[in-house]
Amino acid sequence: MSSADEDILIRILSYLPTTFAVESSLKDRPSEAEEFMNLMDRMLEHRQKILKKLYLRCNEHLDHTRVERWISTLMQDNHKIEDVILKTVIRAKPISLPDSLFKFRSLTRLDLHVRSYIDLSEPIDLPNLQICWLARIVFTCKVENSCPTLFACCLALKELTLTCCHWEKMRTVWINAAELKCLVIDGEKRSEYASFQHIYDKVDDVALHFPSRGDIADGIEDEMEDVDMGCGLDRCVLRISAAKLVKFRYIEEAADDYVLDVCKSLDDVDIGCLSHGVPNEEKMANGAWKLLEWAKTVKRLVVSDKTLEALSCLEDLQLEMFFELTHLEVNTFYNGKVGKPLSELLQKAPNLKSVVFAEAIFQHRDGDYPPWTTTTVPECVSKALRSVEFNHFSMDKFAQYVVELFLKDANSLERMTIRYTPSSLPSSAELDGAGLLDKFKRKLASQRGSKPCRIDFKEEIQNYSR
Repeated sequence: MSSADEDILIRILSYLPTTFAVESSLKDRPSEAEEFMNLMDRMLEHRQKILKKLYLRCNEHLDHTRVERWISTLMQDNHKIEDVILKTVIRAKPISLPDSLFKFRSLTRLDLHVRSYIDLSEPIDLPNLQICWLARIVFTCKVENSCPTLFACCLALKELTLTCCHWEKMRTVWINAAELKCLVIDGEKRSEYASFQHIYDKVDDVALHFPSRGDIADGIEDEMEDVDMGCGLDRCVLRISAAKLVKFRYIEEAADDYVLDVCKSLDDVDIGCLSHGVPNEEKMANGAWKLLEWAKTVKRLVVSDKTLEALSCLEDLQLEMFFELTHLEVNTFYNGKVGKPLSELLQKAPNLKSVVFAEAIFQHRDGDYPPWTTTTVPECVSKALRSVEFNHFSMDKFAQYVVELFLKDANSLERMTIRYTPSSLPSSAELDGAGLLDKFKRKLASQRGSKPCRIDFKEEIQNYSR
């Protein structure tokens, strides 16, 4: 085939399924970027069949103007594109995506992981879009003092993920989606994107997918390089209008304020407050409090140590009752600032059945606040709790104390699971790590408030380090 006339070769490939055509051509042709781009140009020019899916992962060698042209070609009416998945490596140049991409009525999935701008002066109008994943996008609005809504015209949207995005020249970020079931706002990997130093394979490890439309003016590359570590939400009011929302994950810096419309369907919430640079403790505390108040009807709640630390800054912390909450997960470290807010949360969740310490590494100092005292045992602990789990158990004295506290006061407890890494266990002058663990196991056997409770010690496969 490699010796065939170029036009005949392209004509043959144009009749094959696109994935097979590209794979076949690359087996017989050099895989350099220029060869690949030329092949794509010719295939799109001669393609006879209607395409429904576009999946393109670009390295920095691909000409971004050619990529933009391919997308524009595929957004023409003779194609019925349903899925667009576009990913670029961190070092790739910004891409200007055509406006037609955000008005293409057949799209059901938009997954863009690119550096680009989205101007919200014009609405994103994708009536059949169901899944939208965006990363590394800069949202902006050219109309001053306006309050643009995101995805209000996307009447079928059910899943929205915004990862490491930025918000510029916007006073309010309003996510308005009537059918939305799952919303993720995640800035945890922002430092990795800001550095642009990671090798290409690192992009796959991050496991992100996302959309964008761009009106990228001259000099955009310099502007994108100057974007700071913050996401801009600290200067915005975040409003969420999603009456059917079920799952919400917010791992991001605190917004300037929150307007959270009533959402009785909310069932699963993960709150992890981040800070870049010097944290604004008051803003983080008020933000964490408002998010928790909004989540008071959920059954499953995950809170990070930073969220609980932020709440500890409030002099008079008073939470609403969490009557529906049955599962609570405390993510990352337990330290002295976490104790008081955690105690308040446990006191306000009378029907809690399971608690998980995702990383039970307890950083404790004398005088730190325990989860509760002998006179303030939460109702959920004494009556409702069935399962407690400690991961990355550190075996320090306060960690042992917390385990003993749960085991002694949880009268209905059925199972306690303690996961540990043998190599990380401490030792003493008399006993090595394994010996200290055996001693602790024997101690726990005689301290159960619930006699039928099963205590499982499990080795973790990989070492834990932070």
